[in-house]
This record gives sequence, C-alpha cells and structure tokens, in this order.
Amino acid sequence: MRSCLTSRVLYHRFMEVTELVDRQIAAYNSRDAKTFADCHAEGCGIEDGEGNTLMSGRIEIFAAYERFFARNEDIHAEVRNRIVLGNYVVDDEYVTGLGAEDGGPTLHAAAIYRVGSMYIDHVRLLLP
Repeated sequence: MRSCLTSRVLYHRFMEVTELVDRQIAAYNSRDAKTFADCHAEGCGIEDGEGNTLMSGRIEIFAAYERFFARNEDIHAEVRNRIVLGNYVVDDEYVTGLGAEDGGPTLHAAAIYRVGSMYIDHVRLLLP
C-alpha cells in the first residue's frame, strides 16, 4: 500500500509533466515558436513513428516551427485524449488550420512526449 507521501510525490510529478506539455501546446496554438522551442531540452529529438529524426535540438525546433507557424496562421491543436505514465505523456491530437503544404486542412495524430527534469527531452509523432 502506498503512503500518503508517495502519493503526493507522484501527484506532484504528474502535474509537472502535464503542465510542461500543456505549456508547449498553448505556445503551439499561439504560434509562438520561441516559447514552443523553449519547452524542449537543448538536445531534444523529434522523431516520426518509425524513429526517423525530424528535428534535433532546440535551435532546429525553433527554426522549423517558426517557418511552420508562418505558413499556418489559423493552426490549432486540440488534445482529445491523454495518457500519463511516469515521465511520458501520450496525447491524441486533432489539428485544424493546416495549409495544403502541411497535409491540411486537418490532421489527426498522436504525440508521445518524454519529460525530463525541466524540459521535454524526446518527442515521437505518429502521423497518418
């Protein structure tokens, strides 16, 4: 049986993990590339579902999303379902406002975030 202290520690970590991912999603919806990139660790890797690297490092994430947001002025991501397991957050995301170049106008995807002590340190995007 877990002690109350253990439960409180787990709840606190749950809140840290989800708040960081929520902050990143809010930056995405605001098209704020700097705040979005700042949610990721310096060496964060973003991969596709097969494990191929799409972006590596905060600077590359910033540059890629700055271009992406400039092309997609009406973009909005909605988290429809979420699973949190330890340091992992798995979001079922529905994105609207995408241009044709980015597979628009809508996209249904899953994002798997691994959260370190202060930043998202790995992302895997499962795209159609």
